[in-house]
Amino acid sequence: MSQNQDVTAELARIVADIENLYEEQRNTLVERWGEDGDVPTEELPEYDEITYNQLVEDADLLGSVRRRLVSLLEPAAA
Repeated sequence: MSQNQDVTAELARIVADIENLYEEQRNTLVERWGEDGDVPTEELPEYDEITYNQLVEDADLLGSVRRRLVSLLEPAAA
């Protein structure tokens, strides 16, 4: 595979990872929504915990994406 193909493939994997995480997180939240689209009051503490955990997941993914992008740029700088 050429370097351009390698970069393109890695970028596609990064995008897929972001899209998969977003879909999983959204599905987790949607499961808690009531028929009117609101979170029932009794589920708010759990919902808040889930959204906090998702922020942690987002931060972890952002760090991973940054490292992966840097690794793509490092060979080009050499």
